[in-house]
Amino acid sequence: MKILILNLVAFSHMGGVEKVSRILAKAGYDIAKELGGSIMNLSMYDTGHDTRYCPSEFYKGFGKDTFRFIWGAIKEGRNAKFLILTHINLALPALLIKLINPSVKIFLVAHGIEIWAPLNKVQAKLLKACYRILAVSKYTKKRIGDTYPAIKNKINVLNNCLDPFYVPATTFEKPEYLQKRYGIKPDEKVMITLCRLVSTEKYKGYDTVIESLSELKKDFKIKYILLGKYDELEFQRISSIVEQEGLQDQVVLAGFVKDEELADHFLLGDLFIMPSVKEGFGIVFIEAAASGMPVIAGNKDGSVDALLDGKLGPLVEPFDKNDIRQAIATVFRNPPHPRTQQHLAINSFNYTVYKDRLKSSLLEEHKLFTT
Repeated sequence: MKILILNLVAFSHMGGVEKVSRILAKAGYDIAKELGGSIMNLSMYDTGHDTRYCPSEFYKGFGKDTFRFIWGAIKEGRNAKFLILTHINLALPALLIKLINPSVKIFLVAHGIEIWAPLNKVQAKLLKACYRILAVSKYTKKRIGDTYPAIKNKINVLNNCLDPFYVPATTFEKPEYLQKRYGIKPDEKVMITLCRLVSTEKYKGYDTVIESLSELKKDFKIKYILLGKYDELEFQRISSIVEQEGLQDQVVLAGFVKDEELADHFLLGDLFIMPSVKEGFGIVFIEAAASGMPVIAGNKDGSVDALLDGKLGPLVEPFDKNDIRQAIATVFRNPPHPRTQQHLAINSFNYTVYKDRLKSSLLEEHKLFTT
């Protein structure tokens, strides 16, 4: 039994899809070992990888050499039983493999917006050829099923998980160096949002959060830290909103945060908030919750799965400033215990649960998916 996994990039960049791709690399390797089979991971863009996830002999990156990647995929796919794709943009090599190996079972991981948008002919053909489509949330499953009713019965839900090498915090003290960096006073409540701030992707909801702070600052001393790369247009737009609302002392556009500082930023925060409307799942929510932080998300997208239907935190109307204000005030006044929040997140979204569900899907032993 051979498993072949194809990804665009897993280790050369950092993002939600990349995190899922590296977790799949390890899950595939572990499943192959458990079943006495073989595994190969091929990446179109990676030039190197972290051997903790998969030994070097079972992982190969092609450094943007598309022709060599496709040829390598065809060669490895000739005798594969399972082909796992981490992105719809891998449709062409997948269909070529299916052409020479008709019995291969294709599993496509569907994250969100990349598969809701109109597909080209090759991508649409891949959907028909898939044995299963693994949607990262119930919302993603519904969006795919509504858009492509003919493949609705092929779609299962496989929620994302925490990184298998995630180390839970043992204490929940705020890092002093970050308090100094952002000028945070002892009596200030810290809210965190982590995402790309891009002028073409205005669906994360941080602008509505900013607009809700004018009333909240009457009752709470707040510092709202926006983490993530931003383009100039979005920086100007958000800065304008901050100035109009008179929130220059409350809002910090911190920009890019280093990987090694991310866990400390989660410890810094009293609340993680991102009331988005097009989130496929939202790994950042479970990362924040696993650090013990309360979370608030929108109630319209895959964030609902990430928050366990509200068990990990309030689900709000994304464009309703009053609803957002009330949720923030509720969390500030009655926050969950960090250890309780952490345990719930880790128990629900740990790597072992994810790997076992993927294994069950491949073998169809029994259905462990959310329906």
